[in-house]
Amino acid sequence: MKKQEIENWLLEVGYSKDTYGHYQKTGKDGKKYRMKFQKISLRYECQVHYEASTYSPASVGWIRLRSGYLSGLSLVDGKLSGLKR
Repeated sequence: MKKQEIENWLLEVGYSKDTYGHYQKTGKDGKKYRMKFQKISLRYECQVHYEASTYSPASVGWIRLRSGYLSGLSLVDGKLSGLKR
């Protein structure tokens, strides 16, 4: 599947492109999700908040939920398939 096809689908389902070229969306649960394109793959990530500890300040990061190669992705019934854990 081509990258442009996936980008068009992401915009149709409510994702918005950020300044870094990633596609972000706030879910019904209030969490932020993003689709991050890499050279030959796509990562589906969720934003997490880390609490401050004795050795580090509070911070925000992204964890990978699923990923897949662009060549293995497809749209089936309006949903993206081919992402693996």
